[in-house]
Amino acid sequence: MTIRVEVHLHAGLVRYAPDASGRSTYQREFPDGARISDVVASFNLPVEGRIIIGLDGEAATPETALHEGARIDLVPPIAGG
Repeated sequence: MTIRVEVHLHAGLVRYAPDASGRSTYQREFPDGARISDVVASFNLPVEGRIIIGLDGEAATPETALHEGARIDLVPPIAGG
């Protein structure tokens, strides 16, 4: 069984999109039991970078399990000054 999710890359993370289209939203499928860490790995995001993760509008961790129809937001930390 597979789980379909919608992934939104924000700000500078768009450059890690799997194509050169400049899109920031992607539909992805993962096996049942997959976690947000699997989503992050599928985009080849830099491991040294910090990423803020949202799942359906709530803060989440890489260990959070996916569910059908989830919206995943991947956001780089933003500093102000």
